Amino acid sequence: MKLAPIHTRFSKPLTDITSIKKSFSSKNSELLDRALKINEFYISQPFRAKCKACDTDMPSTPDFFNHQAPYHICRNCSHLNGLHEDTSIFSDFLYKDDSGSNYSANYLSDYELRVKNIYRPKLDFLLHYARLLTDKLSLSDFGCGGGHFINSITETDPICNAAGYDISIDLISLAQRYACSHQRNASFLSVKDEAELLDHFINSQSSVFSLLGVLEHLHRPRDFLKAFAEHETASILFIQIPLFGLSVLTEHSFDNIFPRLLSSGHTHLFTRSSIAYLLNEFNLVPFAEWHFGTDAMDLRRSLLVNATGSSPFTNNYFSNIIFPPELMNELQEVIDKYHLGCQTHLVITKKT
Repeated sequence: MKLAPIHTRFSKPLTDITSIKKSFSSKNSELLDRALKINEFYISQPFRAKCKACDTDMPSTPDFFNHQAPYHICRNCSHLNGLHEDTSIFSDFLYKDDSGSNYSANYLSDYELRVKNIYRPKLDFLLHYARLLTDKLSLSDFGCGGGHFINSITETDPICNAAGYDISIDLISLAQRYACSHQRNASFLSVKDEAELLDHFINSQSSVFSLLGVLEHLHRPRDFLKAFAEHETASILFIQIPLFGLSVLTEHSFDNIFPRLLSSGHTHLFTRSSIAYLLNEFNLVPFAEWHFGTDAMDLRRSLLVNATGSSPFTNNYFSNIIFPPELMNELQEVIDKYHLGCQTHLVITKKT
């Protein structure tokens, strides 16, 4: 089964986000330690019995380990599953307890830069294709985090209203403060758990739903896809999801480097086959795709952090001559065109 959107784009300059991601290198030891502690808590949870994508029975034998956590590749749909459940206890540990404050801290810095270089391009992509599908645009962003996506909306954009929902009170507060100080016409609401988020999803009257970096964090992502398929008002679903691509191999090969992709709330990863399986099951179709990742950045970071024991002159030579940012950009384009990048964005509609 193949994922075959009508419209496809590839890649995006990585240099736009280099400064935002620089802490991954400078704070490698701190971030690695935190990731290992989260994985330690994760592997104390019960075994996962069903594939997160196709819901088929899953064996308890791992195909590989990544930073101590075991993973299995579904033989039915190729989805990459962590062998343990992302339980409500794990969710509270990750997003609400002491670890939750650390999780939200990732989004507190460089707010304006994140809006400009990360979220505004996503909105432009969505608007370009959404306007081919419907005239009236209203948006509900589920798992909105700090509100960066909704707060990238300007007065000239054809969105009549926008609302964001998230489980993190800290991030909702951040979204509200930014919206107020920058006179954004948006509302933000905190929810207590996934069940309440799904309830708002089902009862929203928006024409466009977005789940950006959210499906992989949900205990029951299939419920949200089913709800969209049955929704009477929403006609467009915009998702960003992490993929089982080259970055997983990089992380698997560098035990001493912070695993950006397979860590924290990413207990499983999609593949193009598992996405196609899910969309087909719920009678959904991919209308447009923007496939780009940060795999070349992850590879470069892993190599350069490992090389920091060299002299300052050599470190500079490695980072600017041997593996310069320009090479990183061109390498990522090749990775994306082979569909091996670590994430994709999809504009999804319903079969007619």
